[in-house]
Amino acid sequence: MEPENELWLALSAGKITDAETLERIATTDKEHMVRAAAVRRITDKYALERIADTDDEPAVRVIAIEHITDQDVLLKLASWEDDIAVMRAAVDRVRVLRARQ
Repeated sequence: MEPENELWLALSAGKITDAETLERIATTDKEHMVRAAAVRRITDKYALERIADTDDEPAVRVIAIEHITDQDVLLKLASWEDDIAVMRAAVDRVRVLRARQ
């Protein structure tokens, strides 16, 4: 099994829980599936916002957006996003959050 797959499995199984380690993996791993698995475990709102704004892979940005609760941040992300799926994810997340209020 390749190291990236082992890391993905460990992340998916919840075996990596350290916040700093998760953020490092989410922002530096070369495999977008590994980054995505790490993003799913991140709870730090600033880390999620950075990832939603900067990751090269739209799917990883969408996963980060799904965990952001600040509507102003989501609207800013949607306003300058070039990828339609990421933009929709941000707008849909705002709708979900507003419906819960």
